[in-house]
Amino acid sequence: MLIHGIKKAWVGLKTADGRNLATGDAGLSQSGIYELNHNVLGVASAELKGLDGSKLEKVSGNNIVQYSYADPLNPQATISINNMPMDILAKLAGMEKQGTGWQMADTK
Repeated sequence: MLIHGIKKAWVGLKTADGRNLATGDAGLSQSGIYELNHNVLGVASAELKGLDGSKLEKVSGNNIVQYSYADPLNPQATISINNMPMDILAKLAGMEKQGTGWQMADTK
């Protein structure tokens, strides 16, 4: 695997209908995009998985393979951020402020 590093990364939240970018107080910033730059001490790593659906399943019957299929794609992305502010992390994880702490919100 060849590693080139990560120059820039951004995160954002969609509205409840999933069609638009949440902006202002509902989003992560006034524009809706939060840049993961020096104020979070950068992004340490990023990983993409499940892009190929390569696990081949075979259905056997009468001593031969009757049918085979590949698992459906299940894409996932993981990023490691060095110092994410708690209020941004809480919005991304679906938490809300309760007193002096955070708890999972009723809606995600």
